[in-house]
Amino acid sequence: MTFGAPLWGFALLAIVAAAIALARRDARARATLPGATGRLREGGVRDRATWRRVCEGFGGTLLVAALALPRCDSAGGAAPKPALLLVDVSRSMLAEDADGSRFERARRGAGEALAALAGRRVGLVTFAGASEEIAPPTADLAALRALLDEVDPRRTLEPGSEPAPALERALQRLPEGGDVLLFSDGEWDDAADRERTLAAAARQARVAIHVVPLGGAAPVPLIVRERDGSTRPLVDGEGRTTVTRADRSRMAALAEAGGGRTIELGDDGRAFAFFSARAELRDAALATAGASPWSAALALALALLIVAHVLREKTT
Repeated sequence: MTFGAPLWGFALLAIVAAAIALARRDARARATLPGATGRLREGGVRDRATWRRVCEGFGGTLLVAALALPRCDSAGGAAPKPALLLVDVSRSMLAEDADGSRFERARRGAGEALAALAGRRVGLVTFAGASEEIAPPTADLAALRALLDEVDPRRTLEPGSEPAPALERALQRLPEGGDVLLFSDGEWDDAADRERTLAAAARQARVAIHVVPLGGAAPVPLIVRERDGSTRPLVDGEGRTTVTRADRSRMAALAEAGGGRTIELGDDGRAFAFFSARAELRDAALATAGASPWSAALALALALLIVAHVLREKTT
């Protein structure tokens, strides 16, 4: 439990001082009464006076505790779960079947995701024929964005596209649950059974697998765009131009099996708005977490002070 206004705790010193002063005053008042009268009055009134002081003391203490705004942070104050971005850097991500290459769209989408995930720790893993952890979950999203800008599929050494090793890394990094965002075109070399197995393991670990499909089903020739803006076709060993076809349905099946969403990138930058909405709900829970203990302490304090007032009236 934490307190929104802990400085009210100093008021407890005033309550203790007041209780001591009242006790001394009552003792002096009893001492001035005649012997038999004092004993009779003391025998008949002491019990009520004692209960009155107890009620006043506890009532004042609870009133101060209520003013200090207690908050139960065990549920609402839990740290948000981390997230991992899994970005496909295989050669098929160089295909240009939309505005820019698939990878450029993935990079822009990852930037939007980072903006929506503000306040959470986020990590980055890339994959092609093998996976590589670029950064573990970190709260420094600006540094993570800089690392993402350095990723380039043209530097990929391992051919192929296998998301399973990257998903395995994600599950290892998220033992307490979290979110995985997979940016890819779905043209994978893994067997679908392996993906289903990993999706089931993710559900059990409370890890949601969200997918961001890129590209279309129509065949698209692969080209390499050099830094100077020139392009050249990517050819296979027999000199034929390599073509790629995105498999969006396979990615959607992975998201469904993994308890996540299929996220379509748009031009409004709202593709990942549900993460922001989730954060707003969490902040609202934090803001109202202290309402219940505050109300209970205030109600009990008022009840005790009313009882003390009644006892005071009976003793006077």
